[in-house]
Parts: sequence; C-alpha cells; structure tokens
Amino acid sequence: MGFIRGSAVFFLAVLTLSSLLGLALFFTLSSSLEYNNVKQGLYPVVEKIADEEMNLTSVLNSHYYSMDLHCRNNSEYLLSQEGFSFTIPCSIVSQGQDAIIYYGINETIKQVYYQKYDCSFLECFNKQEESKKPFFIVSEMSWKYFRGKFYSLLIISLVLIALLFLCIQNKKNLPILLGGLMMLSSLPFFQLGAFMSLFAEMDNSTLVFLSALLSNSNSVFWIMFVSGLILIGFGIATYFWSFAETIYEKIRGIGRKSDKDADKIKN
Repeated sequence: MGFIRGSAVFFLAVLTLSSLLGLALFFTLSSSLEYNNVKQGLYPVVEKIADEEMNLTSVLNSHYYSMDLHCRNNSEYLLSQEGFSFTIPCSIVSQGQDAIIYYGINETIKQVYYQKYDCSFLECFNKQEESKKPFFIVSEMSWKYFRGKFYSLLIISLVLIALLFLCIQNKKNLPILLGGLMMLSSLPFFQLGAFMSLFAEMDNSTLVFLSALLSNSNSVFWIMFVSGLILIGFGIATYFWSFAETIYEKIRGIGRKSDKDADKIKN
C-alpha cells in the first residue's frame, strides 16, 4: 500500500510540475500581451517600421505645411500611409512633427492590437507570409487565446493539487512539496525576457514579435518563485507549530503527573 501511495504521489507531482510550467508559460504570454505591455514593447519596432517602410518622417516633411494649413479651419487631419490610416487631432499637428510621429506610432500600435482577424492564433501563424509583419502575434486576439489557455491550466493544476492532498500521507508536507514545485517551475523564466529582447535587434520580424510574447517573463518568475518560498515557509512553520504543541503537551503532562504525585503524598 505504501509503494502504491508513493508512486501515485510521485506521478501526481510530475504532472503538477508540468502543469505549473505550462501555467507559468501562459501567464507570461497573456500578461505580456496586455495592451499597456504591448504598447511599451512594440513602440521601438513600430518606430523602425514607420521610419524605414512607411517613410513617415519624409511624408511629414513634404506634407506638414498642407497639414498645418488644413488645421487652420478644421479640428483633425486624416493621414493614410502603407495600409495604415489614422485621424490626427489638429492640437497634435500644432505641436510639430515629433508630436505627430509619436501620436502616429501609438495609433498604429492601437490599430494593430485591436485589429480583427478571420483566423485563430494557430491558423494565422500557419498562414503567415514571410513578406508580411506578423502583427497578429501581439494582438488582442492572441491575448484572449493565451488567457483562455491559462485559465484551463489553472483548473487542471488545482485538480492535481487536490489529488496530491488526498494521496499524500502526511498532509503537512503538501505546502513544502507544492512550494518546491512552484520554485522549480519558475526557473526557466528567469531573465528569459531579457534574453529574448536580444532578438529585437535582428531583421527577422517573426523573432522580434515573438520576443514581445515573453517580455513579462521576469515578473512571472518572481511571482512564482516568491509564492513557492511562502508555501515552503508556511509548511516549515506548521512543523514548528506541531513541535511546539508536542513540547507543550509533554510539559503539561509532567505537570499533571507531579500534581497527582503531590496529592498522593498528602493523602
């Protein structure tokens, strides 16, 4: 019976570790693809595209006078370039070309993020053409896809933890075991985002966009690692509490025995 229980605990621990690794991965992907994170991480990429492919600087140099003239009697200006179009408030135009470029880049990121696609994440990935930028990778669609996977694995992980609780003989060992598994599953994500950011300097657009998927990996590492430490600390504290209770009960037992001996002497 002990061998069967031990084998079951080992098997469930391996499954839980695998589940926690997947959970950390999808947590990284979904949190990295939140709009504010994408906006910050994608800005240098879109800035490069705006300069090299959209020729936004040269366009503004040649059209800024007409934009300024248009804004004297209007409140906004419609700019279309290389498949992207956005309405620029004349209050931005009045601030100069740098303000227009900054506004245009942020509007481009917003359009890229909220664009609707007629394919799922995997379908879009398979249909991706080398000549086109894989903007779908950093879209709201991808965020929803990875968030769904995260919640699915969260449920699986909770079920596995519940099974571990049922199978493990000494229940006090569960927080220590679970904490160790969480710390172990966090290790692959340490500085992973910093490593992947090196690809931002490469010409391969797919690698550049993929690096954005792991931009929040360091935060996920610390969340998982610290949570594991807390669980281990809680498990150790439980053992100390049990030990203290045992000592206390022994002292009380000795005290009661002494009282009984004293009563016998008096009688």
